[in-house]
Amino acid sequence: MPSSDVSPPDDRCCRWHEAGRRQGLVVLLGVQRGDGPEQVATVARKIAELRILDDERSAVDMGAPILVISQFTLYGDTRKGSPTLVGARRAR
Repeated sequence: MPSSDVSPPDDRCCRWHEAGRRQGLVVLLGVQRGDGPEQVATVARKIAELRILDDERSAVDMGAPILVISQFTLYGDTRKGSPTLVGARRAR
């Protein structure tokens, strides 16, 4: 993407940066065939409630941001030498 197409950060980004160090989560999430809304809701709740931040607090407790990155390669099968992504859910 040409640099002229990149938007400057909005106010929230700048305020967050100026506030200093802040905890949050980065999640690499693999979704497989057959996963539906119920599984998504369960996983989202579990991630938000994980007590892995300072003082054994969760992202919910701290109001911490969670960045979720789709990582379909987590379901890659390399048993036969060439990766195949058969288990990953198709993109919509």
